[in-house]
Amino acid sequence: MSKHLYKIKVYALGKHDSIEITQEQFVEIRETQQLISFGLAVEEKLDLLAENYADLERELIEMAVQHSIFSGSIFELLNESRHRVNRRLINLLTSVRLYQDQTAHALSTIYGKISNELKQFRIFANEEYESNLSYRALEAIRNHAQHASLPITAITFPMSVVERDSETSKPGVPSKIRYKVTPYIGIEALEDNKDFKKSVLAELKAIANKKGGIELVPHVRQYISCIGRIHKRLRDLCNNDLEVAEKRLIEYREMSPEISEGVAAIQYTKDNIYTDHVYLTDRPLKRWQKFKSKNTNLDRIAYNFVTSEHD
Repeated sequence: MSKHLYKIKVYALGKHDSIEITQEQFVEIRETQQLISFGLAVEEKLDLLAENYADLERELIEMAVQHSIFSGSIFELLNESRHRVNRRLINLLTSVRLYQDQTAHALSTIYGKISNELKQFRIFANEEYESNLSYRALEAIRNHAQHASLPITAITFPMSVVERDSETSKPGVPSKIRYKVTPYIGIEALEDNKDFKKSVLAELKAIANKKGGIELVPHVRQYISCIGRIHKRLRDLCNNDLEVAEKRLIEYREMSPEISEGVAAIQYTKDNIYTDHVYLTDRPLKRWQKFKSKNTNLDRIAYNFVTSEHD
């Protein structure tokens, strides 16, 4: 027989109606909130890296716009461009590592260190590593940036004629010009780092341009797509548990005699002395749903691009 009493009521000063629940229900409420907190935490980490990726893309677009409008400031732009892109890239790579490590830790906490869920998450990541050069490259470049030097060694600002308008332009004068920003990772700098993974270095050397540069953006986009696929598979893996937790939370909230953000499952002694509580707030649930809905297509980033070109 339990030594405690359990109730659902508003956890605040004053008199509030309550409903009694069992010890098993109290434990179930705690487990439900832990699962929802887990789901939210993982989605927050994904959103953090997605926003850092968006910052990198925005930085490149901003520099292209600056070049297209203020062409006289190109030398100033060249002086600052590597620092700006390195900053965005380092933020992104750091947040990916944070996502990887903290998601594994969260899975271990919720499901156990030898759980199938944690094992599968590591399998998902390993499969992307083995099948995608961009994933292998960016993982190695992150270690390089952490222990050796900043990864971006050169940036170009190429311009190309998209279309000539013979009716409105003088002969030989282009009417539409495309402006781009192309950051490069230098092979020479990677070679100087004796700890850089040799097999990945060989793969990168095989695709480097004549100046020994690896174009950054296509590989970053592939890398984020890999993370998106890993996360989508993780969602599928945990989906049933999280759906059950969502349903339970709603049901327990509906049991409360009062509707309030302060509703909680409360544990008392037989003498009616408070000893523990678990809030029945649905705020973490709503934030989890928001982030899950927001970041639905990261696995397709490699196939997306933004342009201001129009008819």
